[in-house]
Amino acid sequence: MSAETGQGPTGADEHVRKVRLPADRRTPAAARAVVRSVLADADLDELLNEALLLTTELSTNAVMHAKTELDIEVVADPGGLTVTVTDFAAGPLETVRVTPKNDHTDISEVSERGRGLLLVDHFSSRWGTTHLPTGKGVWFRLDRKNGPPPDPPAAGHRHNPGPQPTPMIPAAPEASDAPSAGAMNALMHVAPDAYADDTLSDFAGALLARVAEMVGAAGGTVRLDRGDGAGAQLLARYGRHPRPEDDLLRVPLAVNRPYSGELELDAAPSGYARPLAALVAERLSLHLENDRLRRADVRRQTWLTFLAEASELLAQSLDVELTMALIPQLVVPRLGQWCAVHTTDEWGRLQLAAASHADESVLPQLHDLLKENGSDSLHGRLREASRSGSQVPLGAPMDGIAVPLIARGQRLGTLAVGRHQRHRHDPDEVAVLEDVARRAALAIDNARIHDERRRIAHTLQQSLLPRCCRSSRASGSPPNTSPPATPPPSAATSTTSYRCPTAAGWWSSATCPARAYRPPR
Repeated sequence: MSAETGQGPTGADEHVRKVRLPADRRTPAAARAVVRSVLADADLDELLNEALLLTTELSTNAVMHAKTELDIEVVADPGGLTVTVTDFAAGPLETVRVTPKNDHTDISEVSERGRGLLLVDHFSSRWGTTHLPTGKGVWFRLDRKNGPPPDPPAAGHRHNPGPQPTPMIPAAPEASDAPSAGAMNALMHVAPDAYADDTLSDFAGALLARVAEMVGAAGGTVRLDRGDGAGAQLLARYGRHPRPEDDLLRVPLAVNRPYSGELELDAAPSGYARPLAALVAERLSLHLENDRLRRADVRRQTWLTFLAEASELLAQSLDVELTMALIPQLVVPRLGQWCAVHTTDEWGRLQLAAASHADESVLPQLHDLLKENGSDSLHGRLREASRSGSQVPLGAPMDGIAVPLIARGQRLGTLAVGRHQRHRHDPDEVAVLEDVARRAALAIDNARIHDERRRIAHTLQQSLLPRCCRSSRASGSPPNTSPPATPPPSAATSTTSYRCPTAAGWWSSATCPARAYRPPR
């Protein structure tokens, strides 16, 4: 199959139709209608699918790139059909390599651009270009099977074979071995089932089965690594499982990090196997990228909900010990396998305040590891995080990260979180941990401030109480307002009042400050 420059061959018994169409979205449909009408008049229905597909490609390219009016010329003869699409844009045709490659090809080389000419070169018997003073055009010829041979090129006809394949690339397969237009149309119309339980796996399986049947592959797989530490997982499989010694056709999936994947086909080398595999990989990559973005959006919404609920729980307590015990419970097991909260004393030393583990039987072992000292110990890494004010990775046997607790410019301690087995903290989880550490540090600082204000208020109130009530308030019990064991005679005769002894005299039951005292809440 080669590219030629000049008009296509014509015969004596012809059906010719030529129309001029505007450059809008309805032009491809109108061009197909013209071709369908000529084929019906010439009784060439066996060429209908290929003719409509190639006419659509050429007319769409002219509308999108030339953006001018275009002429559609359709010539049918007993030997086949010739269609010419001419636009009126100035400038030469761009050079596009359409020869399929069987060696390693990057997926960017089989993008949307230039695929129309690849289809024209694949399905047409011949195709070529025409260069006129007013514009340029592309034509293709479809020969009828078992029909008369086409007329030889006219005198002065210039033949342009186009780019030749390298010796290492085998010749393109015969048209009988190539996929039909109906098979290509069915491949392009494979779509995900919105009501399936696993939409992505079903869609990948349908695409893989379709392309494997088209290229005659004995088997194939689609593997996807979501970057969650689980490695490459089998997304879809067709036919037999490929053996390690097989020479497989591999096409990478064009997805963004942390996703990565690959399409494998156990197919014999051919001129159309790799382009079809690249086309399927590109379609699958688009849906995988949509799935990645959807999952990322759902995860971010989930983390925002988690942070809001954690903030609400931390704000409900103003008790220092209760706040310390609550922080590890919020982190485990959502963000890690274990969690430990250390606070700094007045000398800057770290003291274990609370710890939690997803497996309670391992909690004593965790406490022992947290008590070990040394530069390479877990406690030493925590001191480094507290001094540096930044996150520090934790090594084996308790892998994880340590985040400092900083509130209002003060370093209050550290929050250490261990990772789950077979899962490393991704950037989103690390960002959530840092946010949890900031909120936890504020909650601890608020609880400490409240406890300090409460002690100050208690001390001031103690100074206002009479001596008979100070000792009881110092122990935390309510003031003793009952009368003494041996009250004075004046108090003994009264059943509704009593007097408290003081250094200055006696307080009556109505004027004793202890009666009006209410403990702070």
